[in-house]
Amino acid sequence: MPDAERIELENGIYRARIYYVNLDTLSEDELDGDDFYEIHLWKTDKKQELSIIKSRQA
Repeated sequence: MPDAERIELENGIYRARIYYVNLDTLSEDELDGDDFYEIHLWKTDKKQELSIIKSRQA
């Protein structure tokens, strides 16, 4: 999305944790709803495999 907010990060390896709720409130075109997202990033010095702790069923 060209108008999405951007943040600048130093080069490096980062871990991420992504929280989301209320995805079932999205409109059919998925542009409106009471959905909420929060992303936490922190720098690390270790590479790790992707780990999905909990996943939303389609």
